[in-house]
Amino acid sequence: TGAARLSSSLPLLAATGSIRASYCKRSKSLQAAHSPSLLLTRAIATSLPTAKALKVAFFSMRPEMRSLAEQLSRNFELHTLEPILSPKTAELAKGCNVVCAFVNDDLGAQTIEKLAGLGVECIAMRCTGYDRVDLEAAKKHNMVVLRVPAYSPYSVAEHTIALIMALNRNIVKAHGRVMQGNFQLSGLVGFDMHGKVVGVIGSGKIGRCVARILK
Repeated sequence: TGAARLSSSLPLLAATGSIRASYCKRSKSLQAAHSPSLLLTRAIATSLPTAKALKVAFFSMRPEMRSLAEQLSRNFELHTLEPILSPKTAELAKGCNVVCAFVNDDLGAQTIEKLAGLGVECIAMRCTGYDRVDLEAAKKHNMVVLRVPAYSPYSVAEHTIALIMALNRNIVKAHGRVMQGNFQLSGLVGFDMHGKVVGVIGSGKIGRCVARILK
């Protein structure tokens, strides 16, 4: 799945209904629910030698991520950190062998070099994208790179449909008017979606879900 898009020699987590993780010339298959917390928990647990005590530095901590953090803390020694991961904040991962990062964290070559110097062996992205990770630098330092390629494509697809309908029917603009006591319809009338042809750019998991909803 996702492994085909990266260097075949680079450790990578690719997950759909099950986890397929390849690392250090080893491969193991695990069954997991479509939950980022479960996927990450099981992937991290199998990414490093079992004799090691896993200490996870959880960067870019936000209030809405507490449930995920609590799930991980049941299995690992978790250090939650509010700062975004960057070359300047990498030192905060000292003493940890796993870094859990998010979409805005900087995992460029400079950050990875600093993390490697601190003894970090695994980068676990709690998101689908891995464009913030310098894969060549990770490969150079023999780091395991994990991600969650799919955990809820339906929620994103349904949000897409909601945005389409809101844009067509001027929901945001109408809401503003109503809050001001203005109930005029001028400029708010959209058009019927029924019978229209919709072009979906990108036919990945989310794109296919969008197409099925629109069908």
